[in-house]
Amino acid sequence: MSLDCPGCGSDNVRRLSLVYEDGLHALGGNAQSAAVALGTRGLGVQLGRSTAQEAIQTASSATAAPPVKTSYRPSLLLVFIAVALVGPVLSSRALALALFLLGGVLLGLAVRYNRTIWPSELHRWRATYRCQRCGRSFIPAIDAGGSLDVGA
Repeated sequence: MSLDCPGCGSDNVRRLSLVYEDGLHALGGNAQSAAVALGTRGLGVQLGRSTAQEAIQTASSATAAPPVKTSYRPSLLLVFIAVALVGPVLSSRALALALFLLGGVLLGLAVRYNRTIWPSELHRWRATYRCQRCGRSFIPAIDAGGSLDVGA
C-alpha cells in the first residue's frame, strides 16, 4: 500500500507519532573527581560525583507533539486555598466560596476535557501522517484514496 501526500504527491510520509519520537534525544552523563591538596592547615582530600540528565527535542518533533491532558492541579489548588486558608485564616466566607466554586468549575471542565475531548484528539494524532518533503500533515481517508488535511 502506497501512501502519498495530498499536497505534493510525495510518498515520503511518516506517522506523526514517529516524527515526534525520532526528534527526542536524552543525554546523560556521570562524572567523578578526586583531589588532594596540601595547604597551611594541612592535607585536604576532596571527593566528588555528579550526574547530569538533559533532553533535546528537534523543532519538527515539537510541532508533532501529542495532545496533552489538562492538569487538575490549578483547580485543586484553588479549592485547597479556599478551604484551608481563605475561610479560616482571613475569615472571608464570600471569597472562600468564590474560590471554591471557581476551583470546582475548573476541575469539572478539566475532567470533561480529559474524558471526552482528549481521547478523540489522541486518536486523531495517532492517525495523522506528515509529508517529509513539504511538511503537510494529513489523515488518510478510509474511502477511495481521499484525505483529510489537518494543516501544515
